[in-house]
Amino acid sequence: MPAETSNITLYDLVGRDRETFWSSNVWKTRFALHLKDLEFETVPLSFCEIHKEIPLVMRPTVPVLVDRTNPEKPARIQDSWNIAEYLEKTYPDRPSLFHKNETFHQFWDTWVPEKLNGATLHLIALDIWKKLDPESQVYFRKSREERLGRTLESLEEDKPRARAKVKEALTLFHQMISEENYLSGDYVGYSDFIMAALFIWVEHMNPQEFEETYLKAVDDDKIRQWWERMQRWK
Repeated sequence: MPAETSNITLYDLVGRDRETFWSSNVWKTRFALHLKDLEFETVPLSFCEIHKEIPLVMRPTVPVLVDRTNPEKPARIQDSWNIAEYLEKTYPDRPSLFHKNETFHQFWDTWVPEKLNGATLHLIALDIWKKLDPESQVYFRKSREERLGRTLESLEEDKPRARAKVKEALTLFHQMISEENYLSGDYVGYSDFIMAALFIWVEHMNPQEFEETYLKAVDDDKIRQWWERMQRWK
């Protein structure tokens, strides 16, 4: 929830459209702030702006959260998991992210990147590139092609295999939510936000891919119903 005057500032990633936020890592923090009902303002940064702005105090990545609630000692936290821990500790009177089971949520914070992020990038890398400003397009193409050892365009031929990996991984998620409203059980928790943040990333980049590969990963409506419940915290 943006606020003109807020003690909390969130640094986020944007493309050409500087009012649309789609980074899965930052959305974990956005969800957490929404659940805690904490007002915050957003500083939008392109990939290249992150490398110019953030290294002044930290390594060049987002999310970065600055909390000036205590003006004598403002907190600066980087990385979505570190921010979640900070929010849970600093605002214990607000709804809980971990429900006294931090290990469970930490498992999902590791599992989703390991099982889903790589395959997802293969599905939407070119879509991401198309939505970036020209300077960031150069950075993104160079950095991702060096990391992957191939061109963004060549990832197209891997899409069937990437879709199969996504659907296989989502079967575990589907099992977890088949008899519960949320991964956390009766109440939404940080593990739900981890998965929902990935969903937002894909939905923004390629709505058709999101519909066919993620929402329809299993032959029932359990994932879609969970996703509809998650809209409350967007």
